[in-house]
Amino acid sequence: MRNEDKRGSFLERNRMRGAVMAALCGLLWWLGAGGLMAEITVTAGVDPGATSVGEPVQFSLTIKGSQKVRQPPAVEVEGALVQYLGPSMQTTLNNSELSVTMTHRYYITPQRTGDLTVPAVRVEIDGQPYQSQPVTIRVLEPGQAEAPEPNQGAQVEVEIPKRPVYIGESFPVQMRLLVPSEIRWAIQAMPDFDSESFLKTPFQNPQQQKQNRNGRDYDVLTFRSVLTPIKSGTIPIGTISFRIQMASQKKKASQPSPFGGIFDGFPFDAQPTVLQERTLKLENARMQVLDLPTEGKPESFRGAIGQFRFVASTNQARVKVGEPLTVTIQVQGEGNFDRIEVPPLVRPDGWRIYPPETSFAKADDTGRRGNKTFRLALVPEMAHQQTPQFEFSYFDPETAKYVTQLSASVPLEVVGSLPPVTRTEPASSAPVPAPKRAEEKPVHSEVLEQNTASVEVRAPWSASREFWGVQAGIAALVGVWVALRWSRNRREHAGVGPLLRKEAAAMQLRLKGTLDPAAFLRDAIRIVQLRASARCGQPVGAIGAQEAAGALALDETARRELMWLFELDASARFAGASVSVVLSEGERGRILELLERSVR
Repeated sequence: MRNEDKRGSFLERNRMRGAVMAALCGLLWWLGAGGLMAEITVTAGVDPGATSVGEPVQFSLTIKGSQKVRQPPAVEVEGALVQYLGPSMQTTLNNSELSVTMTHRYYITPQRTGDLTVPAVRVEIDGQPYQSQPVTIRVLEPGQAEAPEPNQGAQVEVEIPKRPVYIGESFPVQMRLLVPSEIRWAIQAMPDFDSESFLKTPFQNPQQQKQNRNGRDYDVLTFRSVLTPIKSGTIPIGTISFRIQMASQKKKASQPSPFGGIFDGFPFDAQPTVLQERTLKLENARMQVLDLPTEGKPESFRGAIGQFRFVASTNQARVKVGEPLTVTIQVQGEGNFDRIEVPPLVRPDGWRIYPPETSFAKADDTGRRGNKTFRLALVPEMAHQQTPQFEFSYFDPETAKYVTQLSASVPLEVVGSLPPVTRTEPASSAPVPAPKRAEEKPVHSEVLEQNTASVEVRAPWSASREFWGVQAGIAALVGVWVALRWSRNRREHAGVGPLLRKEAAAMQLRLKGTLDPAAFLRDAIRIVQLRASARCGQPVGAIGAQEAAGALALDETARRELMWLFELDASARFAGASVSVVLSEGERGRILELLERSVR
């Protein structure tokens, strides 16, 4: 009983599968009848295009979009014999669209020399007439037909903009190699492209596809690059060369196979294919290159050509004078990103800008589309209430106009002020002339008068009370200074001062062997801060150039050297990572000498 139930279930499943298959077949029949059928086209082609008397060529009539033409259409050629070989059909379903291709093949054997014309072949589908284009066959002398065409139909194409381009504008270019699909071939290397008027980016890996042109199938390799003109005028693109290996064209049999076209070709041909090297060139392509217009060019234009968008932003709302404000600038779009520089400040007064850190994210293989980012540090030298504005300008080749964009400005609190830097002018070595005195004229007196009045004799000032009072005051001030000095030295020797000086001395010994410029500057600043902290008692991290100069009691020359050292360290710290710090031997010597003077 159970076996019968299993058998019934099995039969039921088979009936369901048969119903589904029948439905699918009906759907395919309805699609083939024109439900979702693609557009109907009729094309004709001949291979090869040249032959000799008695040597057949293959003629193909391809009907795409319908399979209703099952009977071979009549083909008649004056001066040649025509033999039908058979049909072949190909069906594909892509996005609910059925594509049906029916191909009828013929052998055409010329009976005379000269050009033979295969007239347009007319077919009728669902009452609508369709016809192919005429095809010409070249029939050569017997001696000429033995030598195959050098390139056998292979060709080179280049696709460039149809409009004029501008000097410095980067534009995409496509170079295509087309080889008939029936030929065995292989490419040896990337195409050679020589040009004195253009700069180019390296070719990307090619894309391969098939195309049908005038009834003949081709293998197409597409190479992409970006060109940038450096000259103006109507100039040639340059020579484009492809080195490939191609199979030599085999001689077809004079009589077709009795089994039809299915048995044509290798291994049924008697002659094997031989690969021979060929070079295909394109030399005559030209384009017009214009100079950038001078009218309307903004001062902030730095050479950017294309279509861009830019924005500047920061995540800081409050900074101190002398501390860095980090700003991120992003430029997005399409064009010559290699010519884009940091946009300039609209009002640079009161800001010190350091070299940026630059990065670029490509949006395509050529690098013509993407996002360029600048991260830079700006140090305010005075109080500000808004973030700085940047101005970015570029030239749009589509509209042939310059475009200027301003970044947004948001509230910013900048507090504090820079301490004044005192500068003394060096004394002149030339002696200062003494002021001229008026000439004293002798006094002539005819009568000498004798002063008989008594003269009062006074004691010297050094014996007076005022003199000794001044001396006592000076002694008291000297005593207070000595006491303060002794107290400070005692605090230094009794507290953390010796530890800080010891750490500074150890770092200075290691500093001579430090090769990294950034680490050298960082350690030198640390040594100065340690010694200044040991004397003034302030935290090490709170000591700047002014505090260090005051604590170390440096003279004016050493003070200027110290200011230079702190400025050099700030440039190294605030500059982007893409900017490398370089110290010459002379600069290293100046820093080491300054550190020696700070010990005294």
